[in-house]
Amino acid sequence: MRRLVPILIACLALLAGCARPLVDTRITDVGLVSLTPNGFRSADAVVRLDVSNPGPAFTLREVQGTVKRGTEPFLHLTAPDLTVDRQKDSSYLVPLHGQLDAETSILQLLTTPNAWNPDEVTIDFSARVGVGRSSGKTIEYKDIPLRTLIEQF
Repeated sequence: MRRLVPILIACLALLAGCARPLVDTRITDVGLVSLTPNGFRSADAVVRLDVSNPGPAFTLREVQGTVKRGTEPFLHLTAPDLTVDRQKDSSYLVPLHGQLDAETSILQLLTTPNAWNPDEVTIDFSARVGVGRSSGKTIEYKDIPLRTLIEQF
């Protein structure tokens, strides 16, 4: 389960700077607060995000991520709505839920040497970003290399 930590942190790194009016929003620090396995197929984590937002308040809704090795998904991530305060630096505790793909076994991940190689793992991410009370716009990122996200932090 400790191997899930870099992937969970990398997915959360995608939460900042996602909408055009929010281009100056940055995640300044990320930390794992807790990681709780739920059997062999899922885990819950709480991640601390320090966010610098010089712009308007915004809310991320319907946050979802898929972690893939090659083209095959092996982990699905979800997070509840997150509202980022306007014009301030804040720290947020974000709960994440990770669920192995139905076609993936925990034994397969543990016995495959390159299963967690950051050069072979990519992430798809989507969320609905709303400023103020607007319903917002859905943003999507596809095939983001895990190596790129790790190097940013």
